[in-house]
Amino acid sequence: MSCHGIRGQRMRSASWRLAVAGVVLAATALPAVAHATTSECTWVESDLPLPAGIVSATVNGSDGQLTFVGTAYTRVGGPGQGIVWQNGTPHLLGYAANSRNTQLSGIDSAGDAVGEESLGSFEVPVLYHNGGYEGLTAPFASASELVAYGINANGDVVGTALENNGTNVFVVWPAGRPSNPRALPIPGNVDWAGIPYIEDDGYIASYNGVPNAYVWAPDGTPTALTPVKPGDSTEVFDIRGGRILGFSGGSAGSTIVEWDTAGNVIRTLPDVATYSRVLRINANDTVLGESTAGGQQYGLWQQGQLIGRLAAPANAQSIVPVVLTDGDIVGGSYTVSGGASVPAEWECGGPSITAG
Repeated sequence: MSCHGIRGQRMRSASWRLAVAGVVLAATALPAVAHATTSECTWVESDLPLPAGIVSATVNGSDGQLTFVGTAYTRVGGPGQGIVWQNGTPHLLGYAANSRNTQLSGIDSAGDAVGEESLGSFEVPVLYHNGGYEGLTAPFASASELVAYGINANGDVVGTALENNGTNVFVVWPAGRPSNPRALPIPGNVDWAGIPYIEDDGYIASYNGVPNAYVWAPDGTPTALTPVKPGDSTEVFDIRGGRILGFSGGSAGSTIVEWDTAGNVIRTLPDVATYSRVLRINANDTVLGESTAGGQQYGLWQQGQLIGRLAAPANAQSIVPVVLTDGDIVGGSYTVSGGASVPAEWECGGPSITAG
């Protein structure tokens, strides 16, 4: 799995993708919290431990279960290296061979992780496999701006590439065959493309520059996601458990939507303007989202009903939740005075996987 979030692919900075989480998303709406009828739980924060010599780290992805992946720093603002927390215990993965700045954003249950290494003025995608890093092959000779965004439970990696004519394509590197990628054409306006999200069964969901959202079957066949109203634009923010999370909207407003992998609307969630972002969905149909009204707040919903809120640590300047496991554990980080990032998890009532 992975965490993502910026819209366009034509212009990217190395800081991507570490807000990669859907934390920088188009403004959308979430269900109101005032009418929740079930008892709410507070998602309590616990710091994830840092190895010796590491002063800052971020959680950028998870395997959907008890493993987080991210980037660790020996100094604030310095180059990063790969790090994994397994059941709360940290393990440094080091740097890719050609770089002293390696950023990881996704991991599967076998421990294979994807991300990028910086080579001066540009970045290239890498795969951490069997204790070391290896490069990911471009799907065609003229490909540029190659990015790997996520990995599913089978080890299939998904990303994007730019053709020399300015057309974006999605790229799939099949598990065990990183040198044999295949390109997936994007229907419609492809001068830029959304982040691709990959499900464990191989389905991919994303959107083009209109924006119109699609789901690609494992054989590469795209199907448009049905808009709530004819003529609506559609966007995608995640896919998990056979559900695609996104929104459908136009000049009259937007609605949070869950679609199935055939592109059909499963349900819509009420449009309330004070709730501005949806970030994640898990296999339990839990949704993680953010409100920016009256101060930053994060909450979790099931079928449109609030089930809990994330508590911010007392010393946090801001919190950045980026992943939601199938056990409803939220992973991310928070920033403190001086600019350091503290890796963290949030769980209903308190921690269960933090080491120590």
